[in-house]
Amino acid sequence: MSFVLSRLRFFASFLIEGRLRAYLKRELLDSFLGRGLGRLRRSRPSLRLGIWLLAAGMGQAAARGDAAEWVAPEMGEAELLEDAAFAKAYRELREAGLDSLEEVFRLGQFYQANAFLEEAATCYRQVAGAAGGQLGARARYLLSVVEEARGNFAEAEDILQRLREEGVETPMGLLRLADLRAANGGDAEALYEACLSREASFAGASIALAKRAMRGGDMEAAKRRLRECLRREPECGDAALLLANIYAADGEQALAERFLEIGQANPRHTADRDPWLEALQEYRFGEYRLACDADELFTALRFEEARAVFERGLKLYPKSGDLWLGLAKLEFASDRRREAFAALQRAVSSPDATGQAYFIFADERYRDGDRQGALEICDAARGAGLLTARTALLEARCWRELGDLEATRDALDRGLADFRYDSDLLEASGDLAREEGRAELALRHYESALQMRPMAAALYAKLLATAIAERAWLAAERSLQLLAARMPQEGSLRRLKSQYWLARALEFEESEEREAWLSALRSAYESDAASEPLFRQVASRLAGNGEWLELSQLASDARAHLSESLHVYKMEGAALLQLGRIEEGIGCLRQARAKASASGDWEEAQRLAAMIAKLAGKAGSV
Repeated sequence: MSFVLSRLRFFASFLIEGRLRAYLKRELLDSFLGRGLGRLRRSRPSLRLGIWLLAAGMGQAAARGDAAEWVAPEMGEAELLEDAAFAKAYRELREAGLDSLEEVFRLGQFYQANAFLEEAATCYRQVAGAAGGQLGARARYLLSVVEEARGNFAEAEDILQRLREEGVETPMGLLRLADLRAANGGDAEALYEACLSREASFAGASIALAKRAMRGGDMEAAKRRLRECLRREPECGDAALLLANIYAADGEQALAERFLEIGQANPRHTADRDPWLEALQEYRFGEYRLACDADELFTALRFEEARAVFERGLKLYPKSGDLWLGLAKLEFASDRRREAFAALQRAVSSPDATGQAYFIFADERYRDGDRQGALEICDAARGAGLLTARTALLEARCWRELGDLEATRDALDRGLADFRYDSDLLEASGDLAREEGRAELALRHYESALQMRPMAAALYAKLLATAIAERAWLAAERSLQLLAARMPQEGSLRRLKSQYWLARALEFEESEEREAWLSALRSAYESDAASEPLFRQVASRLAGNGEWLELSQLASDARAHLSESLHVYKMEGAALLQLGRIEEGIGCLRQARAKASASGDWEEAQRLAAMIAKLAGKAGSV
């Protein structure tokens, strides 16, 4: 071992003094990795690993390719080429003297590229704390990527925000900051706009702004954003699919099919490139590199090439759970379900089986209608200590569909015991509690789920509906306040507010609090004044209680928002007639008749004409 360390220190001294790069370029690749290949084959494995890693660290792709061929046969078992063995060798290199900040940063890249996230974060923090300039900025940026991958979204956003404040701003950094701001419940519109002003071709920003417009009900703005995105990037599949959905909803089938075809041919947009992340690809190796290469081919719909990479990888790593799982996904996409299930069986039987493999196995059984088979796989995942939140949720769904509520409740409770902050499990538990009449428990689960998923409009609707049913007005008001603060442009906000005020009006009506009842009805209408069904609902309640003055005022105000609705003019006319203002009432009915004629509702127009003639005769009018 002392011999190995002495050789490693020799190369470390060259690297630290800045001479190894030139030495590698001039002599090492030709003599040491070329003519001296036979000598290296006879040397000890740890030294060969060290030279391989040094060549990789210096960016010598050719040397790394050559080394891969002579390291593998001499190492014997394929397990020695796994990520852990290489990571251990690289750590030994650092301990031998490769401890400059540049090498620590490169080691962080090495760890990150091969999914050693905790180790990567440690390296990047060391560099970020000691280095300034470009090296420090890159370390902090990549640290934000690592923290995001580890689920520390707030910390990742904070790192990117501080980089921006210091003037270290890249278009991709802005896009990632905007995505994190939106995911954390903040307003990211200005950041997306700034991103597009820096790099107009970034599809991610255009798509995010289009989705925001869709949530606010502004479909024209969404279409404009998506068309601009496709004009710059004609093969952006994400934008094309969104546009296809909008056109389909508008009934424009030809346009919907056209954009659907573009979207299906280009499932992922490729405009948003991040050079700092792309540089990590050079540090992937072995099993992980093969899995990444195959996945990229699979994503690009190059199935046969991807299958060839998976098969080549499985010859080297026959026990690789990741490779078997990747192959299973490919077989499912190729509609070869028998082969896919066989690959999944190998994936969950491998020494490095993952919770994701168990979930996909169970989920595909469930999709085939085999709920009992899916439950058996979920149970096996729990026994292997690889149960995920999604698997627990699937287990509960299977029991629910089999009609066993007690087993459903038990599955959800056990899932929450392991994943107490999972929003989907909390929501499902809230649904079950609500169904069982345990409203207080349902409210607690929904509120907890919203802490994890603050931008989920459907959750607010469930929370509000439960609170209204139980007349838990404080909980209802709190949910509306949160929704208004977090998603002020959300289209459902107006509808939920009107539901709340209509429920309050019913309570005030039952307790005969007239002024509070009228105020609640007015608030319900003002929550969504452009909704004709809501106007009808409020108007019918006023008419039913003989509140003709209030009804006439409501209808008069509604003209500004519902000028084409004959129902508004009919209700206003009826109210004015009841108040004895005959001429004004007849005038409103005439306008209602004109609206009916314009819309082709001849039966209604004739009925109104007869009513007007009768009223005019009574009033002595022509």
